[in-house]
Amino acid sequence: MFFSHSDYMSRVRGGHNFIYIRFSDKPLYSYSSKVDIIFALNEETVEIHSAKLKENGVIITDTNIAKDKDAIHLDLIKTAKSLRNSRVYTTVGLGAILKYYGLPLEKGEEVIKDEFKDEIYRVNINALRAGYAMLDEEYKLETLEDDKIIINGNQGVGLGAIAAGCKFYCGYPMTPFYWYIKLYCCSWKRYGNCSRSSRG
Repeated sequence: MFFSHSDYMSRVRGGHNFIYIRFSDKPLYSYSSKVDIIFALNEETVEIHSAKLKENGVIITDTNIAKDKDAIHLDLIKTAKSLRNSRVYTTVGLGAILKYYGLPLEKGEEVIKDEFKDEIYRVNINALRAGYAMLDEEYKLETLEDDKIIINGNQGVGLGAIAAGCKFYCGYPMTPFYWYIKLYCCSWKRYGNCSRSSRG
């Protein structure tokens, strides 16, 4: 089972953005306030969330972040730059996390193949593999087959509205209503619905 919760500030005002990801072989119904791992992309993340770590939890971050903290410091940004694309440092981190949990590299490669193409695909694959080689295996999690779809709550509301026969949606194009508009725009041929975004 998989459960995630995103928390992000206004794009206009800015602020601290983060996401909880929780997974288990047992049913999940919410996120947990205590975490096993923090993947910190900046100092602020460490300061805000380090108190949420479980007793055996770890922080994984770049060598230049939170140098004075007890964390697993990896050359994420340096590795990404060596691949000539500094943006893929998060993919380097993903590879390290997969290895930490003993998850197969191939699972990450499948996701990247689904998300990216051509040169962006290749550089992300190389970043993932580089990160996978950075850590030793700490756990050995079992991988299970699951045919359930993964959607967020807003998408679920939109799908419920379509299933209930709602043919028209009008709203301001911002979170969370953006998902409704996108869903209606992408499904109008199949279900005959339509949407309209409005601005003041």
